[in-house]
Formats: sequence, structure tokens, C-alpha cells
Amino acid sequence: MRAFLFLLILTAGVFVNDLFAQNADLEPTTIILVRHAEKAGNDPRDPDLSEAGLTRAKRLAELLSDVQIDELYSTPLKRTRQTLQFVAAQRGKETMDYDPRNLKGLADALQSKPGKTILVAGHSNTTPTLANLLLGKDKYQQLSESEYGKIWFITYDNNKPVVVLVLNY
Repeated sequence: MRAFLFLLILTAGVFVNDLFAQNADLEPTTIILVRHAEKAGNDPRDPDLSEAGLTRAKRLAELLSDVQIDELYSTPLKRTRQTLQFVAAQRGKETMDYDPRNLKGLADALQSKPGKTILVAGHSNTTPTLANLLLGKDKYQQLSESEYGKIWFITYDNNKPVVVLVLNY
């Protein structure tokens, strides 16, 4: 009888484990979007962050210090990469580049990462557009040139957005 119960429990455990492995997309995915922090005036084409921008980038790292970040993405410009530099350094992770001209491709790629938490830095026009693509509706407008502190948290469950939180930091 004990052998039968042990075999039954073992079989049930394998079945449940296999069920979750087959339905990995059921794990929640969280995508965090930010616009780059304040930029300096040192280069009109590809400026660094200003002192205020560096302060905001450090604040972002503090805000997210208890959040598991699996992947980081930014455009190849210095201001977006520098916005994520403190978060990346805290975690020993590299920031990967994405093409801001292909936001649909990025949205599709982000949504195909079940169970991950992903941080993405963009621009005043690309970040709200990416949020809209992730949500499947036009909800957010382009940010003003002076607006740097907005952060979106979009959590998916079973490939559907279930929680959207927009804050200022």
C-alpha cells in the first residue's frame, strides 16, 4: 500500500511539473518602461545625461533595488543607456540595444518572455508608443520634452495585460 501511495504521489508530481513546463506562458511577465533621464547639452545628436539626469538614474536604481530585473533594453543612444547604467551595475547585467524604429518587433519580443521582468528605456515618443503596443490600444500620448519621471509597470498573465501602473519617480 505504501509503495502504491508513493508511486501515486510521484506520478502526480511529475504530471503537475510537466503541466507547468508545457504552460510556461502562464507565468506572469512584467515590463517596466521609462523615458531616459534629463539630458545634457554637450552633444545635440547624442548627449550624455546631465547631473539632474544622473541623479534621476540613481533614483531609478534605488526605486527598483528590490525588483528582480531579468533583462534590460535601451536604444543605442548614450542617454538611454546611461539611464539604466546603475540598475545594470547593481545586477551585473548588460543592457541590450533595440531599434526604436521597430517598436512592434520589440513589443512582440518582450511579450514572448514568460516569467521575466524586463526594464526598457526609451524616448519621449517611443516609450508611450511601446506602452500602447503592449496594451493593444492607444492610451498614452507622446511625453513633453520636459517630462522625464514617468514609469510604466505592465504585468501580463497568460499573454494578456492584467495590471498597468503608471507612476512618477
